[in-house]
Amino acid sequence: MKKIYLLIFLGLLLISFVSAEKEICIDFDAPSEPTNLEVTSSGTDIILTWDAATDVPDCSGIDSYDVYVDGDLIGTTSSDTLTFSYEDVPYGTYSFSVNALDKVSYNSGDAIKNDVVLSAPTDETDSSDTGDSSSDTTVSGGSGRSSYVCYEEWECDEWNACVNEIQTRTCTDSNSCGTTKDKPTISKSCGVEEDNEIELTNFDDSPNVLSRITGAITETLGTGGTISVSVLILGVIGAFVFVKIRKRRIN
Repeated sequence: MKKIYLLIFLGLLLISFVSAEKEICIDFDAPSEPTNLEVTSSGTDIILTWDAATDVPDCSGIDSYDVYVDGDLIGTTSSDTLTFSYEDVPYGTYSFSVNALDKVSYNSGDAIKNDVVLSAPTDETDSSDTGDSSSDTTVSGGSGRSSYVCYEEWECDEWNACVNEIQTRTCTDSNSCGTTKDKPTISKSCGVEEDNEIELTNFDDSPNVLSRITGAITETLGTGGTISVSVLILGVIGAFVFVKIRKRRIN
């Protein structure tokens, strides 16, 4: 009778596993940077275009792209939108950058960057009809060939005084990539014994392994799939306990 119960139990475990219907995707790798970032003008608007980034494993993939100007986020596009319009831009010098985020745990990759100068039209007839010298722009340095990968270069101030057992500091990326995947810790505990000290990491940093795995399972399987996997794990533990108890009774 006990053998029958055990077979039924294992059968239910198999059904719960099959019901998940999707594979578990765990992705610890950031996507590649986009390539060939081009910056052109249309009136007073700036148009950015770039080539798609890549991501492995295949079960993950690109989720979205973040667009920055001088290190400040100005917009986000979907994975299949490889262009962005930045409207009513004054004449001046700017650095545009774009980086990709993947679907599992939203790992952020390096940014591709392009430094440009936006200036008034060189041909006076371009604005003669309106009399407005800012009715159009020209872009210098916006070719995709001049774009380059932007690597973060963080510089941090000294730690501030301990307040309420917390110390903070300011860290700035001198390259203004816009990304924060390599940003150092900006707060930590203080006023406690060294053995018990716990650093408080910046929430922009990459998630730890446990949260990545949890996010990966939830993102890929959904709530139902996650429950099925949980049932499977509990079932395996239950089967192990059942076998151990049976062996003890036999002995």
